[in-house]
Amino acid sequence: MRILRIGVLCIAIYMYYLFIMINFSIYNATMKIILVAILLIGMEVIRQRGTRHFLEHCNISAVDGMSQDVFIGFIGELYKRLGYSVSIPNPNDKPNYDLVVKKSGKSFKVKCIHSQENVTFEQVSTFDNYAPQNKKEHLLIVTNSYFEKKISEHFPKKEIMFKDRGYLLNCLHQVSD
Repeated sequence: MRILRIGVLCIAIYMYYLFIMINFSIYNATMKIILVAILLIGMEVIRQRGTRHFLEHCNISAVDGMSQDVFIGFIGELYKRLGYSVSIPNPNDKPNYDLVVKKSGKSFKVKCIHSQENVTFEQVSTFDNYAPQNKKEHLLIVTNSYFEKKISEHFPKKEIMFKDRGYLLNCLHQVSD
């Protein structure tokens, strides 16, 4: 987000140079400044609306009412707001995981499971043979529910991390503050 703001500032300075310094006519300069100001205000209004809409859904009851696809998008936006870079996996990997999040040189493949009941061993047993491509890559399985105890006992590897409702509540609290 910080890089985007720096980029917009650099573009604004460049536009200032192009519009004002090259052709210094008061009328033209005023019109160009007004145009740039309207564009910047418009961008800020759109950003604030998106933030307000996201924060309206930053409660666990709204998350519980989401469909699987909306939940995946919500988790992606949540990780963006936590400072991660989020992307969609290539089509070959889409059945295995839903998102790829990166931060500080670490990469996480994220599988989102939206469930009204506890996540069962059968739902995650497909990851039994998961092997990361490198040491900085991990699999993260996120749910709005809880995992059966049997799951953590069966998957002691650090490459697979299970994040349940408690983790999600913590993330929602961080973002809403």
